[in-house]
Amino acid sequence: GGLEILPEIGISLLSAYHGTQIFGAIWLSNELVTAVIGTPFRIGFTNLAEEVTEGHEKAQSSEEMARLLETSGLVKCYQDDIYQELEHRESSPPMLRLQHKTQRYEDKAEGFDFYKVYQELVAVTAVTVARSMPEITSARAPIALTDADVEPTGATVGRIVTGGMSRGALSREAHELLAIGV
Repeated sequence: GGLEILPEIGISLLSAYHGTQIFGAIWLSNELVTAVIGTPFRIGFTNLAEEVTEGHEKAQSSEEMARLLETSGLVKCYQDDIYQELEHRESSPPMLRLQHKTQRYEDKAEGFDFYKVYQELVAVTAVTVARSMPEITSARAPIALTDADVEPTGATVGRIVTGGMSRGALSREAHELLAIGV
């Protein structure tokens, strides 16, 4: 089960996950997690019980408090007219559906038409994350590199390990192209 989930979160090799702390493995024994994955066992059922009890007590204290409970990072979806006032539109269900439509068409031109609509909507959306900024400028002058400053391609190819690259981050075609190249 766990090995089937790892590629879905961008981990293609178990050795690539060793020692990282992407999520808590509460369904596995501490001994197994320490031996195989190497992630410190940070949370247990006692911690979960405390969080649930605390949330329950807050919810029971008053109607106003129940409305103000923390969402623990979960996205709350509202009707579209209310949603846009309360949440950033980049994460709204209509925007996510549009993102998916850009990728689902074998006819690339049709998918690109959806991308153009998505791009126009993103352009008028408020900037809330760095990647949404139209341009990033530096106060420093650019650093010029010469051929002598850059390692030759032949010297770097031997160090590339494509098996450790994330299946979630690269397309199948990109992996095949890398395999041919290496």
